[in-house]
Amino acid sequence: MIAAKESGTSPGDDVVIECQEVRKTYKTGKIAVEALRGVDLRVHRGEVVAVMGPSGCGKTTLLNCLSGLDDVSTGSVRIEGKEIARMNDNQRSDFRALRMGFVFQNYNLMPVLTAVENVELPLLLTGNSRAESRKRAHESLKVMGLEGRESHRPAELSGGEQQRVAIARSIVNSPAILWADEPTGNLDTQTALKVIELLLQVNSRTGQTVVMVTHDPNVGKRSHRILRMDSGVMLAEETGELAAGPAA
Repeated sequence: MIAAKESGTSPGDDVVIECQEVRKTYKTGKIAVEALRGVDLRVHRGEVVAVMGPSGCGKTTLLNCLSGLDDVSTGSVRIEGKEIARMNDNQRSDFRALRMGFVFQNYNLMPVLTAVENVELPLLLTGNSRAESRKRAHESLKVMGLEGRESHRPAELSGGEQQRVAIARSIVNSPAILWADEPTGNLDTQTALKVIELLLQVNSRTGQTVVMVTHDPNVGKRSHRILRMDSGVMLAEETGELAAGPAA
């Protein structure tokens, strides 16, 4: 079982994500591909974990299975002590909406909506009033340094700005966990590092747990732990820069 290492600035002791012997098999006709092969993992509250490895090694599959976007074939996934597999589709969707935020490589913004409308959408979908949703959306965009860009649609924003809108949307519900799948994959190096630093500021300020999939070693090292995957299994664990305390 891979668990958080102790350090002077380690996150909280409570385990927010735990999976045991997780396997995921995709079947196409008579062909079966085992994308995950018995993964064990524990992530503590407030931890930033980077999952790294070659393309096709199972990183995104693991993220999808941990977050309940995909079902596991066998094994157990518990989020904040709740077994995801025991929830029906509606319960799982509600749990994700209230306790999780998602950041994707392609931003996944609604092109016809403005930045503030994109950010407030999760709040409206979970029953918040329009006035409260709009207020919190503006606050979230402010955290991301996007004051003055609230009325712009995605096509009027740069790639970095679009990803900051996506992060603002992911944190507007104050979720326990942020899942980030290649959050900087479409960004240049300088913009990528700025986006990651914004994610880390959110983690530092709120204690939200961050699990990110990345190919970029400059992004991966900005974490408490780096988990190396290949061929559907966890191979190794390394200590990231955050485990030693704030960067100079």
